[in-house]
Amino acid sequence: MTATIHLIHGFIGFGKSKIAAELAHELPAVVLSNDDLMIKLYEKNPLMNRCDDYYNRIDDLIWDLAENIIRAGY
Repeated sequence: MTATIHLIHGFIGFGKSKIAAELAHELPAVVLSNDDLMIKLYEKNPLMNRCDDYYNRIDDLIWDLAENIIRAGY
C-alpha cells in the first residue's frame, strides 16, 4: 500500500477541518490538526506571548508523526 499525505491549508473559517474530517471518514486517514493539538496541549487560551513557540512545537510534532505514519505505510 502506498501512503499519501493530503495537506490542507487556508484561511480561518474556510472549512479545512470539515474537509479533513470528510477525508478521514472516506479514506483510511489520520487527521493531524494544529488547532486540535493546540487546544489539547495548551488549552483554549494559551499565553499570547508563547503562541508562536507553541505552534512551532506542534508543527514539529505533526511532521514527525506524519513521517512515522508514512514510513509505516498507512
